[in-house]
Amino acid sequence: MPQKRQHTIAAAYELFQLDNRSRRLTAATATTYSDCLEPFFRWAATHGVTLLTRYAVCATYLFGSLQDRNLADHTINGVARATKTFFNFCVREDLLPESPMKKVSMPKIAQRILPSLTTDDATKLLKACETERDEAIVFFLLDTGVRATETPNIW
Repeated sequence: MPQKRQHTIAAAYELFQLDNRSRRLTAATATTYSDCLEPFFRWAATHGVTLLTRYAVCATYLFGSLQDRNLADHTINGVARATKTFFNFCVREDLLPESPMKKVSMPKIAQRILPSLTTDDATKLLKACETERDEAIVFFLLDTGVRATETPNIW
């Protein structure tokens, strides 16, 4: 029986980037993937892991190394999502028989409830309005609770 070819992580990552370009992912998505994955690959290389089949160290990296650095839940979850996407690509392209992320539980993001504005804060916001339009926008934001960035075309 012929032996399966061992793929390096560098070659697989090159294919992943090529696939992302061919699928015309946004620049922001491509940057997010590289920002999340490249530190992982460097970490693995310092631990002697260069072959794709040896990437069972995912959980160690995600839950050990990242948490030891006291990174935010959101950051760790983002790295986990990017890593999972990369390994799913490797499985889809037959570079791996199964994703090492298959059995890794995704890190939870703590739900944070931001403090609401006080009456004084709202009054200061309204006093800072220069036009009736600005005042209407502030009332809209205060009454609905939507974020300013979620309100289309008002700025």
